Amino acid sequence: SYEKITNSKMNTKAIKESIDILSNSKIDHEFRTTIMKGCHKITNLKKILELVKKNKYYIQNFKMSDDVIDKTLNSFTTEELKMLKEELIDHNNVILRDL
Repeated sequence: SYEKITNSKMNTKAIKESIDILSNSKIDHEFRTTIMKGCHKITNLKKILELVKKNKYYIQNFKMSDDVIDKTLNSFTTEELKMLKEELIDHNNVILRDL
């Protein structure tokens, strides 16, 4: 879904290699996804979790601002974020920001 959401061509092999390099390094790091309603589903996040394994993984809610070009994008509600957190309860490396 990366290419569809970002509307750009991505080298997923390079992304996976970067994840592996960071995961095996001693460099402090985090992986994160800014989620948008209508673009991200629980299945997307679970696939990302398979890639990042036990690394810290932050999920942050999209926030509209004057700088955002596409004004049709939407954030998740607090209630939806709570439900999302419940769906990912088994993954203790997941931290939801903005909750």
